[in-house]
Amino acid sequence: MGEALHFLRMSGTYYTRSELTAPWGMVIPAVPGALWFHVVTAGEGALETAQGGTVLRAGDLVLVPHGAAMSRSAFSARFTELVGEPAMQYVTR
Repeated sequence: MGEALHFLRMSGTYYTRSELTAPWGMVIPAVPGALWFHVVTAGEGALETAQGGTVLRAGDLVLVPHGAAMSRSAFSARFTELVGEPAMQYVTR
């Protein structure tokens, strides 16, 4: 993966390692020109963008291009059930 990232011509980096336990959630604002990537090493969670969502499980790698805003959580379905709309819609209206 290091070799592949080398060819992306990155002009800056931001790195964070998170160890989260349920219930957890985060919203990441849009950053034009950025490429987000997430690696799930254990457990599972939901990732949502304005284009839709998916469940991530241990071993998954996801790339979110164009610096799109997103939310990640362990309670995506429950949030939608309680509030009536997905978390990403709720925080970007």
